[in-house]
Amino acid sequence: MTTSSHTDETFNIGIFLYQGVEELDFCGPFEVLKAASYTRSEKGQNPVWQVFTVAEEPGLLKTSGELLIQPHFTFHNHLHIDLLVVPGGLASSQVKKPAVLEWLRKVTSQAQLNTSVCTGAFLLGAVGLLDGHTVTTHWSALDELARQYPRARVEREVRWVDEGRLVTAAGISAGMDMSLHLVERLAGRELAEEVAHYMEYRWQEQSSHHSAAE
Repeated sequence: MTTSSHTDETFNIGIFLYQGVEELDFCGPFEVLKAASYTRSEKGQNPVWQVFTVAEEPGLLKTSGELLIQPHFTFHNHLHIDLLVVPGGLASSQVKKPAVLEWLRKVTSQAQLNTSVCTGAFLLGAVGLLDGHTVTTHWSALDELARQYPRARVEREVRWVDEGRLVTAAGISAGMDMSLHLVERLAGRELAEEVAHYMEYRWQEQSSHHSAAE
């Protein structure tokens, strides 16, 4: 049972981790969103952003590049999630796990924003979130995404696609661009530019915005 603790003073950002997750898919968004959280805190701005990672079970995870990662929480004890980030990697193995799909259905139904990076889009598709939306993923998986989810409109040559509650990013480093967009959307352009400057990162804003029904 997930923890439902949530107040108006906090905005909780959860990043899903699993065996074989792609490193930059989650480390990039984590860095962007954590830097934004720190900057907001320094300025005394509310709500306070809490950024954390969640995995199915406790213990170390091995990423696609065999980096060992210790998630903050599990499916059973994490905080309420307002913004979910689903990174790519060996996502195909997670699509086959009933416990993962059940958790995703629950969390995505309660979150304000559901986002993916790279092949993380396949996990959102597995719980029906892509149907009727314009989406994107890593360039090498665009055709497969369109094949598996024919009710979605797959967009190419963009860094991210914003469809309201659903935001999907292209591959790997594009997750950083999407995350800066999320910072701008949630807290303003000034903060997003400040975070990009702090990170010495050239923000690529090649995106697509749609006003799809939620």
